[in-house]
Amino acid sequence: MPPRLLPLLGLPLVIAGLAHAAPAPLHKAEAPPPEVMLTGWLPRDRVPVGDPCAITCQADWLAVAKAWGIQNPPRVNFRTHFLAVHVWTGQGTARFEADGQGGLRVINEEAPDNLYGFGLGRRVAGPRYLIRSFRRSDVTAVKGLPLPRP
Repeated sequence: MPPRLLPLLGLPLVIAGLAHAAPAPLHKAEAPPPEVMLTGWLPRDRVPVGDPCAITCQADWLAVAKAWGIQNPPRVNFRTHFLAVHVWTGQGTARFEADGQGGLRVINEEAPDNLYGFGLGRRVAGPRYLIRSFRRSDVTAVKGLPLPRP
């Protein structure tokens, strides 16, 4: 090989060294699903009233939504979140309250049964429900019972 061609043989190596590598494909982080906050009424014969509980998997969530007639149940990422559920009767409202140490409890705020002193308190057709999503990292127990692993 003639000596004058030797510099040309190194040219592809120089060009390859100067070329920029193609950027790695961007992995879009999946946006977390929006917070779930559902309230409603159930027929009297649908569900017993009781202490709060937790739904920790998709199959249970879909079964509850179907049994309670919840149309188009919101998506929940059960690896990072769970659903706290409370069912009660009465005219008041309920809300979940975290204790700051990983526990979650329900606060029932009863409304007076006798509106304006005339016995006109609103009667509901059946039990009421409250369903709300929480991050697993924020809550470790519901009513003192630990959450199952996803």
